Amino acid sequence: YETVAQEVERADYYYRLAVEADRTSAYIAGCYAHFLHVVRQEYDTAQEMYKRALELDPTDVGTLCNYGTLLQDVRKEYDLAESVYKQALNLDPGDAATLCNYGLLLKNVRRDFDGAEFLYQRALEKEPSDATTLCNYGLFMQNVRQDFAKAEQLYRRALSCDGGHVSTLCNYGTLLTSVKKEYDKAEAMLTQAPFHPTVLQCLEWVRQVHATDKSEKAKEKKRDRMLKKRQLSGPQRRCTMCSRVFFDLSTRNRHLRKKHGVDPVIGVGEGFDD
Repeated sequence: YETVAQEVERADYYYRLAVEADRTSAYIAGCYAHFLHVVRQEYDTAQEMYKRALELDPTDVGTLCNYGTLLQDVRKEYDLAESVYKQALNLDPGDAATLCNYGLLLKNVRRDFDGAEFLYQRALEKEPSDATTLCNYGLFMQNVRQDFAKAEQLYRRALSCDGGHVSTLCNYGTLLTSVKKEYDKAEAMLTQAPFHPTVLQCLEWVRQVHATDKSEKAKEKKRDRMLKKRQLSGPQRRCTMCSRVFFDLSTRNRHLRKKHGVDPVIGVGEGFDD
């Protein structure tokens, strides 16, 4: 981790050198803004750098898209984010990243599901192999439309384009676990995936769910066996106060004492069922 931190510091140093060397480059300013936004998570400085880049070139669609993402995900300024996305799409109606991000806003914030799906479909028409769009559309089909077969198809397409796409691996693992109950398949997929902390967390969750499900099934089988054994062992005892059925006299008597305050006399009012 120290090596990664050192690399981040080195990259930041060279970005600052580049910005100072060419203060009129919208491209450099936009790249540095994205670095500050995504890698360093220095959102105030990133926002200022996005604004600077867009002052230099207000037609840079990539910077507009990235700035909209910061406004949407970090600042929660949804109206402004939507305005920025629309500005980007006016310049390039087929920009897949902007279409996808705007689709997320429509789905998660506006609850405009038809509009979101339309944007996802447009994005895939332009970039049919974009793993992020395939993943987001798959999650939409899974959670909103509940079309699990379509969701699985989209996840598989995403992984065929990028086998290490973290969000797709986790979303597909969730689908296999929560919906299809295909625990072994989910575990195998996540175990074979490239190492990533988020994927590892998802794998541990799948294993926990699998273990819990196995335990519950074992308890259910045990209850079924006990019930069958009791049913075969003899007549039932019914509570004379509330008509609840018990399979042995001692349990019925404890119930009478606890629930009804009655101290039963053995052999009186046992209420056998046929």
